Amino acid sequence: MKKTMTSMLVLSAAMALFTAPALAQKSKDTLRIAINDPFSTLDSYHFPQDEVGYFTRSMYGTLIGFDEHNQKFVPMLAKAWRRVNPTTLEFDLRDDVVFHSGNKFTSEDVRHTLEYLGDPKVRIRFKSRYTWVKEVKILGPYKLQIVGKEPQSTDLSSVAYRFRMYDSKVHKSLEDKSSYGRVSASSTGPYRMVFLDRKKGMTMERFDKFHGSPYKRSPIKRIHAIWMPDRQTQLAQLFTGGVESLRNITADTAKSLKGRPGIVVTPSESKQIMYLTMDAAGRSENKALTDIRVRQAIIKSINRKELVHTFVAGGEAADMIAKMFPEAV
Repeated sequence: MKKTMTSMLVLSAAMALFTAPALAQKSKDTLRIAINDPFSTLDSYHFPQDEVGYFTRSMYGTLIGFDEHNQKFVPMLAKAWRRVNPTTLEFDLRDDVVFHSGNKFTSEDVRHTLEYLGDPKVRIRFKSRYTWVKEVKILGPYKLQIVGKEPQSTDLSSVAYRFRMYDSKVHKSLEDKSSYGRVSASSTGPYRMVFLDRKKGMTMERFDKFHGSPYKRSPIKRIHAIWMPDRQTQLAQLFTGGVESLRNITADTAKSLKGRPGIVVTPSESKQIMYLTMDAAGRSENKALTDIRVRQAIIKSINRKELVHTFVAGGEAADMIAKMFPEAV
């Protein structure tokens, strides 16, 4: 058995968002965002990159969601659900949902999506996130059961966060199924993809036939993501009106821009966890770490409060973390 000893450094990190109040594209109802890493597909199954997920959450629909403010699961594509037994979840689907393609959303789309993800021939990263599903039983056009191979304590969380629905008719028509997020992305979210090019960027527009869940919003008609890997270029574009928003900026950048006229720094909570794991099993040449007293001394010597205030973007976020998780600092 492998032995490790872990010290939590930060239990929640902050994301800083910059917006210029005088939006250059306000008349066009468009928000332009600088993106750090280019991507050629909007499919977080085949390309689970951080910034891809930032947009797929607005494009793809899930059966249920999780209201993080009120700490409860909420209806999305499913209007009701129940646990039938330790391995089975049953869902009643909405009957008024259409995909961006215009196709009707039904139980078959759920089964197709989950069977595709669980297919041993389909190679995706983090495959184990989806293989706990044994089968999807269709009980009707708008009723189904997801049956696990064994009891899964996080099954509802997986359904809420990880199972994003494919348009089965569109997906089945593709010879290369991994191209779904490049040429024929279609789901049920409040935004639909209208343009994607690795070099030129990505554009999403409000989906007028969105089913209207109160937990998904589309306050801006159009979102344009522009690839700008160089941080100095991003800042120059922000100052001159080329973009309205930056994301995932460093703590130093946040501090330097805070209070600058025309720019608002907005830190927000995230679920990021930073941790330090020590070699308690002695696999390396440093045998000192096999002594629990040495590991305890290292953990106790870490100045968590200083780490939070140094690396989390925005002093308000650091103070927020200290109040929410006093044991972290």
